Amino acid sequence: MKTSTKSQVYFWIVPKVFIGFLLLNAVFLSVSYLNYTTNRYYQMVHSLTNAVLNLHYSSLPYESFKQKKSAYHHTWPSYIKYNLSAEPAFKNILNLNITELQKHYLSKTYREVRKRVEGMLSRKNNGRQKLSVCYSDLGFCVDFSISAINRIYLYLLLIVASLFIALIVPIYFTYTQKLLKPFLKLKLLAEKLGLKAKKHSLFTPFFMRDTANLMVQVTDKVEKMLNEKLQTLSALSHDLKTPLAKAKLYTQNVIPKTFHKELITYYSDMEYLIEQINVYSSRSYHIEKQQKVNLVEFVDSICYEYQVNNFKIDFHSSLTCIVLVLQRKSFKRVIQNLIDNAIKYAHGVSITILLLEAEQSLCLRFEDDGPGVDPNLIEKLCEPFFRMDQARSHNLPGSGLGLSIVKDIVEHNGATLTIYNKSAGGSGLVVDIKWSLTSKNTQVIFS
Repeated sequence: MKTSTKSQVYFWIVPKVFIGFLLLNAVFLSVSYLNYTTNRYYQMVHSLTNAVLNLHYSSLPYESFKQKKSAYHHTWPSYIKYNLSAEPAFKNILNLNITELQKHYLSKTYREVRKRVEGMLSRKNNGRQKLSVCYSDLGFCVDFSISAINRIYLYLLLIVASLFIALIVPIYFTYTQKLLKPFLKLKLLAEKLGLKAKKHSLFTPFFMRDTANLMVQVTDKVEKMLNEKLQTLSALSHDLKTPLAKAKLYTQNVIPKTFHKELITYYSDMEYLIEQINVYSSRSYHIEKQQKVNLVEFVDSICYEYQVNNFKIDFHSSLTCIVLVLQRKSFKRVIQNLIDNAIKYAHGVSITILLLEAEQSLCLRFEDDGPGVDPNLIEKLCEPFFRMDQARSHNLPGSGLGLSIVKDIVEHNGATLTIYNKSAGGSGLVVDIKWSLTSKNTQVIFS
């Protein structure tokens, strides 16, 4: 059992894209919040610098400044609170002599004060700070308490992330459940074959290596079962040879000659069936080496073997030389099988080699004038042990394995096998063996 290529791609790509999208959004939210906190920090630094300078420039004594405190209350943000004192109340102390700074820095006094304030404020405690600024030139201190904690932006980011998760995650898992259908079918097949499969969950698509392992196990199990069946067929056919030989001897020695011809025909049919079973079960043609074959001369020589025995075989080719890479011995079996079938049912066959330019293919065609085949049953012709008793059977012997072997050999040699009736009425049969000229697996030389 195989999952489609499209499903396999979705199995691996979709989870990675989803995780990547989540990570990208997480990075975006983190960078956005980091940028927000940085801006808030520098806003706090500038606001505190303004407060420090405003309080100094008032140049008021301690008592009178307390009385006029309300006059400067709104010159900086409300989250910066202050308290005047003779001594610093906090451990974090900044000593400033702004009068002296103005002598050295002139117009750059604000920048220097801001630089020193920034050096005293911690980024880690952004939004909640305590700093005592002592004016040595004025003789008093100001204790600043900063509580600029504004979580609205953070809450907004969390709401956006929550909405994203609430919308995208259910859609993702709904979609991945559709992708799980091939896996579930494979799991069901594995269980029928006696294999144990891991339980699936919503997160199964993230661990598709289990599916790959399960596919390997199912493939190995099916292959083992097929091999066991082929070995059984091979053993049965081998064991039948001995009693069949004894039966033939018994027929010749005991049964009257009047019945010999008919019985020998039955025995020959059984021998033919046993031979075909041996070929089908051994698949010996799979190990034969390929070689370059002149298809025109090759087919012509096989046809000649029939023609000298007075069989009606016509061969035509529009080309004089076509070299293909084939299994010579196995492909000879293909041609002989197709010719034998045509002789059985139509007493002759016409064989033609054609170059189909429209399809970019090379075609070896077999045509006969027999009774044809029911169109509904044509697709079953190449199934093992299938016989057409309804249409092309005239009580002729056969195993039902011939066309199955033919198709296997043809496909093993990089070609395709197509069977169809010559006419809509079901008169005559056509068998096409085609090699694609555009395929990398097909080597064709014309001359």
